[in-house]
Amino acid sequence: MAERFSDEWFAAALEVAAELPEVPGVSFVFDAEITEAPGKVRAHGRVVDGKLTSLVPGKFVAETDDEEVQVTFAAKGKRLEPVLAGEVSPLLAYMRGELKVDGEYELVVDHLANRGDRDALESFRASVAALTD
Repeated sequence: MAERFSDEWFAAALEVAAELPEVPGVSFVFDAEITEAPGKVRAHGRVVDGKLTSLVPGKFVAETDDEEVQVTFAAKGKRLEPVLAGEVSPLLAYMRGELKVDGEYELVVDHLANRGDRDALESFRASVAALTD
């Protein structure tokens, strides 16, 4: 088990994500910022064909010619907790304004949410919750 948002937690979540099925054509680079978690947590990642292929903690990675951030996630820790616990769906949290998705949000809100395997995504969420202290 790993403390939420620790380096070990990010690595374990990425390992669990390897089991997610592909969603062809849904690829993007993202940054995430969680405030009041306690403190501020930042992460940077990549989704390729619907699969999380990179997730690293830390400050946002500067944009380069070969890697431009397309989607930004932002949430307060207390608003994200029910999503991570499976009590509130990510889409509902987004519609309530508790989870902000900026940039090319349709990649997540439309393409990944509608074309992705919801059971597999829920299994991923539950697996990450189980490995969290």
